Amino acid sequence: MAKAVRDVFGIPFIYTAHSLGRDKAASLDVIDQAMNSRIAEEIAAIVSADAIVGSSRDECERQLLAYPGARIGTIHRITPGTRTQAIDHRAKAQVLIAPFLRDPTRPVILAIARPVWKKNIAALVEAFGNDPHLKASANLVIVAGQRRNAETCDTEQSDVFRDLVERIDAHDLYGSVAYPKHHDDEHIAGLYQLAASSRGVFVNPALIEPYGLTVVEAAAYGLPVVATRYGGTVDTVTELGHGELVDPRSPQDIAAAIRRLLDDSAYWDQCAANGQSNAQAHTWAAFADQFTTIARSIIAPAAITTAAEPIGVAPRYLLACDLDNTLTGCAAGAAKFRKMLESRPNIVFAVATGRSLVEARRLMRQWDLPEPAVWITDVGTRIYWPGEYGRGKTRRFREMSRAIGRQRKFSPPPIGSMV
Repeated sequence: MAKAVRDVFGIPFIYTAHSLGRDKAASLDVIDQAMNSRIAEEIAAIVSADAIVGSSRDECERQLLAYPGARIGTIHRITPGTRTQAIDHRAKAQVLIAPFLRDPTRPVILAIARPVWKKNIAALVEAFGNDPHLKASANLVIVAGQRRNAETCDTEQSDVFRDLVERIDAHDLYGSVAYPKHHDDEHIAGLYQLAASSRGVFVNPALIEPYGLTVVEAAAYGLPVVATRYGGTVDTVTELGHGELVDPRSPQDIAAAIRRLLDDSAYWDQCAANGQSNAQAHTWAAFADQFTTIARSIIAPAAITTAAEPIGVAPRYLLACDLDNTLTGCAAGAAKFRKMLESRPNIVFAVATGRSLVEARRLMRQWDLPEPAVWITDVGTRIYWPGEYGRGKTRRFREMSRAIGRQRKFSPPPIGSMV
């Protein structure tokens, strides 16, 4: 629909990607027509969009680029927002789980996930059930969707619930595992708060996680995490610094990471503080600001440096800057730098950074810095420059990349022909 509107009325459109079909298809034994149709629609959107917004580096730099026709210059990363509830809902959460537990005062190992196989809840039950120390010192709380009657559940949900109960029974975990049937938003907020105040841990053991909003929510509540090392959680946990990444197929790995956090008070305190502090930047207001910046860039290209030859002024100088702690680090300085470029149209602005293009653009947006005429990224191994900015295109200088790959001498053309 968005493409049709763009084609008829010339209105650009932005595609927000999430939970892409190709990754899901890779975990399926049989790919049906519905999945093939979904992937075909995703390809059409990715090829046609004026800009694409993803949540994580994995989504932007691996998942999206696996689609034919994907262009790195149209892809932008914006981390979704989250919000915590200031009201204390722990009492409500305690009422929800108390009937399941012999000793509700133990630290809470919390998991919140949809009841589907790829969320891999079974591995967490196995990790808990096979670890005598965890069974003796903590409680496991699993919130796996809203449980309905077996007749009204779809087959996968029924199978996941049945498997969950069978594993709990096999390890005789009654009294130390809670799996409530229903919950609301206040219950969820209360469980995060309760797990944090009990000095517990949040666990996301998904086989692959496109982003992992629950991991950010846990951080905002000051709750350390153990999360899958596959997918967007790698970026989230690394950037927020609030826990550990594990192999989701290894219950032993999951259990060991949980123990490290529960048993080391100083480590737990550091992860909790890191998460709560760093998650403050993950707001919906910040998301909206960055999204609006991208939208403006595809409607009306910026006056600064997006063209190498501003109207009436031939470029005379090339200004190339590093990014981290050169252009960033001082908000007032960044604002002055932008103003200087606005007043000096004879300067061609370039950025040279070790970061990828997607990450460099994200950081430039966060600091309200202008897009350069030339990007030199990935520790100098890639060069990009704008093409048709109305379509958000950025072309890669492939000749230099190939020369670097062959380790041969390279004679670049004049900078003017590059920009």
